[in-house]
Amino acid sequence: MSLNLQSMNINEALPLIQFALKQGLKIAIIYCRVSTSKQADEGDSWEDQEKVCRLSAERQGYYVIRVFYESYTGTKIDRPVWHQLLTFCKQLEGFIHAVFVRDLDRFNRDGVTPYQTLKGQLAQYSVSLKDVPGIVQPPQNALDHLGLKYGWSCFSSSEMAEVVKNQADTEDRRRILIRLIGAEISLVRKGYWTRPAPHGFLTAKAEDIEGKKRTILVPDPHSSHWYETIYELSGISVYSDQHILDHVNNQRGFRTPMRKRHDPVTGTVIGKEGGKTLTLKEMRKRRSRVIYAGFICEKWTNYKLIKAQFQGLVSLETWNEAQRGKQKIVKIGDEYKLIKHDDHKAKSSYRPSNPQFPYKALVRCPVCDKPLMASASTGKGGKRYPAYHCDRNHKRFAVSGSLMQEAMQVFFQTLQYKPNDLKLFEMILRDHWKSAEKKYIANAEQLRDNIEKLEMEKKGLVEKIKQLNSQVVIAEFESEIEDLELKIAHAKENHHKPDVSENEIESLIHYAKYFLEHLDKWFEASHNRKNLDALFRLIFLKPPTYEEIQNGTPILRHYLANSRHSKTSKSFLVDRNLQSWKIITNELRAIKSFLVNQEDLSC
Repeated sequence: MSLNLQSMNINEALPLIQFALKQGLKIAIIYCRVSTSKQADEGDSWEDQEKVCRLSAERQGYYVIRVFYESYTGTKIDRPVWHQLLTFCKQLEGFIHAVFVRDLDRFNRDGVTPYQTLKGQLAQYSVSLKDVPGIVQPPQNALDHLGLKYGWSCFSSSEMAEVVKNQADTEDRRRILIRLIGAEISLVRKGYWTRPAPHGFLTAKAEDIEGKKRTILVPDPHSSHWYETIYELSGISVYSDQHILDHVNNQRGFRTPMRKRHDPVTGTVIGKEGGKTLTLKEMRKRRSRVIYAGFICEKWTNYKLIKAQFQGLVSLETWNEAQRGKQKIVKIGDEYKLIKHDDHKAKSSYRPSNPQFPYKALVRCPVCDKPLMASASTGKGGKRYPAYHCDRNHKRFAVSGSLMQEAMQVFFQTLQYKPNDLKLFEMILRDHWKSAEKKYIANAEQLRDNIEKLEMEKKGLVEKIKQLNSQVVIAEFESEIEDLELKIAHAKENHHKPDVSENEIESLIHYAKYFLEHLDKWFEASHNRKNLDALFRLIFLKPPTYEEIQNGTPILRHYLANSRHSKTSKSFLVDRNLQSWKIITNELRAIKSFLVNQEDLSC
């Protein structure tokens, strides 16, 4: 009879039961369990367990009517497939005589009590447990020769052996976990990696000081650039998280990695998943992970920061800026610490503030270098006098609100941009675009050839399957086809166009020129704190002090100069390297985002 013994229902089982009974055979089912789907493929596989159990059942006069496959830990008794097995036994109560397992550790690995519980669950449907080694023996009545029977007189002669075997399996599992997990914990605390690589990384081997090979993480050339972009843009305050998400998904082509999808019950491959865009919640979650800055912080490190033995995808400074005040990694002595800030405090700079103090926390104290505070004192006549001040462990520094406003107006009126630097930026971006476009075209032909080869290989496997009868070989070929499909999808997914297009370059330069030609206009139009904060980030590389504003000597962005101090900003990045175009692109995109958010936009 050709029936699927994995998904058989009651109506399909009844003919098999009738056939077995006519042959004078007892009815059995087989239970095959592995802890993980990987073990099912490489270790004590389901097929091997089924084969051995089937031979043992036949030798003992049993007829197997169904096989249950489970991919689940043996340390828990609440298992999905096990419940299906019990339901099947209940529906056919009185017909099924035994459940065969490869070994008792395939049945249970959590000690004596869970073992007895599982065995009792079978006994309530008059089903006995059978193991291939033959440790489990059927119960016997010790008073049978006297014609009497009590509950205590019926027992199995193998009860003690079963207890010893279960305890030995539990101890064996404990020793293995202590040895393996203990070694992995020690490696993690030394800064090495022991888990699957996070998206954006690949695992690689490196020798430690003793010459032993250890696992580290290296950037994945196909996906690391997405995370670099997320961190770079997150460090620019004018970019909202939604703007960053849209840019990474739509313009940079972010997709989650493709991988096999397994049935949660049986562990078998049932399809593929992945290739999706990033969500806002997931982007924020990934952005907060310290591994991308080259640190490890988890339970195995007692939630202490450990400097990894490999570089992150971004620098510590870039990572800190990308957190937007919510958390920060700082070095205290020889240790690194992760300092998390209250969300209320982290978001306070974007909340509506007192219009009397628009520059509070935007201008630094010249003494302690911390942001100025602001308040208004009341004179004898009841008049209020707003002022910016600071007295943090030093002599009080203060400047009136009117003087600060006057200094700011004079500064922005004299602020000019450097047209030559803007032309240089455009030249660098265009050179990068030409180089990237040339590389993209050159790789396109090679990509087509690679995909054609993979498609031909896939087609060949499909043709071979049509000629096969062995389900085991067919399953192996189907698995190879799925691997090829993943490779094809991965090849198509990671063929990226240049990071910036020619049209975008023209748009960015156009927006930047309009912004730089009307700097005083944006200053006058920045009525709310959020816009003013964004403007300051576009103007200053570092928050200025009052003296620097007054003297015209703050540290400005690279495209700006002051009419009274034309040497304030030095030309930079004249070499057209990878980092230069990234910095320039992000700065110009920040300018465009600022202008788009303005109510009065006529460029």
